[in-house]
Parts: sequence; structure tokens; C-alpha cells
Amino acid sequence: MILKGFEPYELKSGLIALKKRLPPYHEKYPLIVEDLNKMEAGEKGEAHVFNLLNSYPLAKNTVLLHNVSLNSNIQFDILVISPSWCLILEVKNIKGSLYFNHNPKQLIRMSDEGKEENLGSPETQVEIYMRGLRALLDKLRINIPIYGAIVFAFQNVIIKKSPSTVPAVIGRELISYIGNLPIQENKVDPYSLGRNILQQVKARNVFPLCQEYTIGANEIIKGVECPSCETFSMLRTLRTWYCKNCEKTYNRAHERALADYSMLINDKITNKECVQFLNLKNHQVATRILKANSTARMGHNRNSVYVLKNFKDILNG
Repeated sequence: MILKGFEPYELKSGLIALKKRLPPYHEKYPLIVEDLNKMEAGEKGEAHVFNLLNSYPLAKNTVLLHNVSLNSNIQFDILVISPSWCLILEVKNIKGSLYFNHNPKQLIRMSDEGKEENLGSPETQVEIYMRGLRALLDKLRINIPIYGAIVFAFQNVIIKKSPSTVPAVIGRELISYIGNLPIQENKVDPYSLGRNILQQVKARNVFPLCQEYTIGANEIIKGVECPSCETFSMLRTLRTWYCKNCEKTYNRAHERALADYSMLINDKITNKECVQFLNLKNHQVATRILKANSTARMGHNRNSVYVLKNFKDILNG
């Protein structure tokens, strides 16, 4: 049973927007591209493992939860809860030859040329996550075994040396691993426990990304992006948006720009800032746009500050 289904990460949407609105020559551009690539690869791996779990018959009443954050330091890629145990899965989408160094704990990737790359310590991550979940279950007065595993989503990896304290599995091997976990008397109702855990979720707010990456708002490319040619060349006409590059028209092209502003710069915006960011010619148009895409307004006239809707709500209109 899926209790918290797979959803794309909000951070990925922000990184996509930041990559588009940052000049390629900007000093932070390579870092943004690298972080976005890592995010997309990780998300692909998690989606694959989540679908794999959902496609196989697990123990009766077992529930699946994707992306569960207890705080900024404890975030489970996938949490599996059965009547007998909880299982934390740290999913990796990494290819190549790997080995786990034991002292200190590190995951090392070896290139064909023999060069070694330190990929951190997913083993330590899982250990920390297990202690965090144990603390939460103790708080809830629930006594149930907790297991953890590092899951390599695809078969394009060779593990030369295994981790010392946390098992590592590849692809469908995960199903066998789960099948071999001890089955005890029904200790918990997985659905009820999952709901209790979700009530403790405290997701970290990564927005605005300009603050996260120390990028000035003035360094962000302004304008409304054309959904067709993906250039920031749209002009506001009387009732719509016209692209001077490909000559297409769109009625709601500004919504993507406001979502970008919310993720990158601020979830609050003034009329003047809206005029500048959307390249509008007058404040009246900005007022109409902001009223339709905000949840609150503070102040009066041109000094008003609008609280933008969540970027997902803006885009879903």
C-alpha cells in the first residue's frame, strides 16, 4: 500500500528555473548544473526503486512512503513499514566500480584510469537516519525493529567492497533482502504508524534559491519565458503574451515567471518588482496579475506587498 507516493522534488523545479535564469557565464552556473544533474539522477533512481517495491507483493499491510523528512538532517528516500519492522532505504543512482572504505567510512568510485573519487558515506547516513527514527519511535512509545539498506537502483554498478555495518543491494536484489527480514508477531499497524510519522514531518524549505546559493536577485535574468521557443522574449499585449522571437501567443505565460520569482528570489513581491521582473509597461496590469496569483495582500496602493501562491498552485492555476 502506498501511503506517501512518489513525487518529484520541489528543489528540482527550483534548480531548473535557476539554470534557465542564470547566464551561462555566471560563476555559479557550473555548480547549478552539477546539482541539477545529481538531483535528476537521484530522483530517477528513487522512482525506479519505489515502482519496483510497488510492483512486488510485499508482506500483508506493508506501506511505502517516499521522501520523508523528520528534520533538515534526517530525510528518508524511501521508508517501508511492515507489521514486523521499519526499513529505511538510501537510494543511489551511481554507475562504475565502487568500494566502501571502512575506516573512515567512505564510498569511493574508481575510474577506468584508476582515479579515486570520494562520494561521501551513505553508510553513515543510514546509521544516522536509523537513530533518528528510533528516537521518534521511542517518543511515540513504539518498539519495533528498524533496518536500513543502501540500494543501488540500477545494474550499472560494480561493488568491489561492501559496507561494514549496513547492507548494500542492487536492483531487484532488494526484494530478496526484504523477504529475508525476520517476521515477528504483528507489532504495529503499518498504516497507523505511517500516519503518525507523517505528522512529525518537518520538510526543510530550500527556497529562495538565490539565498541558498548566495546569488544576487539582480543577477537573475528577468522577463517572461516563451513556452514554445524557451526564450525570455515575451511582450504583454492588451490581453495576452506575444513572443517577438517565434510569434506565438500565450494567455498565462506570466505564471511560470511568478513561480520562478517565488522559488528563486522571494515569495513576496511588490507591484514595482512585478513590473520590473515581468517587463510590464504599467502597474495596472501588474496589479491584476498579482491579485490572481497571490494568497494575501499587505499594505495599500503601490506600497502593497503580495504573498505569492505556492509555485505549484500558480502553475496548476
